[in-house]
Amino acid sequence: MHLTISSLLFALVFVAFVRAQADQRISQAKCQDFRNWAKSNPTNCNRPASLILQNSVRVGDYPHVAFMGWKMDIDPTAYNFLSFGSLISEQYILTAAHSTRFEQEKPDIVRLGAVDLNQKDQHVKDYEVSEVITHPNYTARLAYNDIALVRLREPVSFSESIRPACLWDSLQMNFTSLVTTGLDRTDYLSTSGQLQKFNLNIMDKSVCDQQYGPNRKIPDGVKDHQLCLSQSDQKDICLGSSGSPAQISFDPKECAAYVVGIVSHGRISGGLQFPDIYTRVASYIDWIEAIVWS
Repeated sequence: MHLTISSLLFALVFVAFVRAQADQRISQAKCQDFRNWAKSNPTNCNRPASLILQNSVRVGDYPHVAFMGWKMDIDPTAYNFLSFGSLISEQYILTAAHSTRFEQEKPDIVRLGAVDLNQKDQHVKDYEVSEVITHPNYTARLAYNDIALVRLREPVSFSESIRPACLWDSLQMNFTSLVTTGLDRTDYLSTSGQLQKFNLNIMDKSVCDQQYGPNRKIPDGVKDHQLCLSQSDQKDICLGSSGSPAQISFDPKECAAYVVGIVSHGRISGGLQFPDIYTRVASYIDWIEAIVWS
């Protein structure tokens, strides 16, 4: 029996589709799921940009940003929020390994949906931390392999203000700038602060190495699994920004932010601020996928 031209074309298209599906990473498939959820549910994807307070973050602007909190000794019902992370699935936060320990203790909770440490409304929800998984090649002495996953005790309920980010899985970057977030507080242990955004420029690795020179945290210089980012607006990234995502959104209507890097190491000397070192997410996609979506 001979195939007709139309049936042959259909067969070829079907085979191509199956191959494309087989070649798709699990993180890419999940990213599409998150985007589809956002498009079919109330979100802030299509609202106009704020005309004022350009550096301030509104509820829903970065719905993946997570605050990691440790119980305060003087009040077990209150928390010190000392570092950040990014919600990347229903139950996992992506962050820097060095930001998952305070006085040798893992965080007690992760707060999602907030843009202010004093915010207490329907947008905010706290989740207990079940487990912290640091990269097997990480050591606290160095800034290399500075990446970790925080598992929550229960799955997250998505909402207008709480939604996962996608992961940038390619070492190739067809962009030159990113955005990160931090708190506008002057004291590391302050219990108040508003989330702010900061514009970042991607810096050439060799230039970054020259600026840093010998450094105990990166004795072998900036490696390929790291990114060197400088602030384009000349403002200090806020205290306690460890673990924050360096991210990009190509089209707000797509309802997707891609986490490209994670705040890892910074240096200030003689009042001069050097570029910041970020862990490059694309270098660890296999490790992330094996844990989060195994």
